[in-house]
Amino acid sequence: MAEKQAKKRIIDAQMIIALSAVLISLCAVFISVYETWLMRKHQRLSVWPSLAVMTVMTPEKFEVQIRNNGTGPALVKSVHVTVDGETVTNWRGMLRKLYPDQPVPVFSRSQLNGRVIQSRESVPAFSIEAEGWPNKLRRDIERIGMTLCYSSIYEECWVIEGDAEPTLLSGKCIDRGKEEFVQ
Repeated sequence: MAEKQAKKRIIDAQMIIALSAVLISLCAVFISVYETWLMRKHQRLSVWPSLAVMTVMTPEKFEVQIRNNGTGPALVKSVHVTVDGETVTNWRGMLRKLYPDQPVPVFSRSQLNGRVIQSRESVPAFSIEAEGWPNKLRRDIERIGMTLCYSSIYEECWVIEGDAEPTLLSGKCIDRGKEEFVQ
């Protein structure tokens, strides 16, 4: 009987050691999975783009700039510009819609669709310095609407409308087809 109790104690001790090893292994797996999740989240945040539409207005110049305030590059997927709620497909069309009775002055522009904007980079999307025009555009700025859709290198997409904060989309950027702004 003493031999049976000694054997049972050995089995009990071995069982406790085995169960402890399984518990420690499960904890290690949980910690490893959690650490991988945290690393992936950190990687995504380390390349998070955040575009902002800014307007620079002086008496001599009117300029629309797109700035990436995020930590990673932004790929501009689509641009949509409106005047009084109606779609325009380029800057010349915007000026004609705003001032139909006036000749369109010389202005400069940058291609935005498909462009990669690096972190902390500003891109002058549209700039005009013709006499009198900066003041006209300053007065009528509320009539102009601009929407940008862009993605990170992980294909997460955001949309920004005017000077609002970017909104994360659940899917891809909207394809506007013929209404797409082409500069």
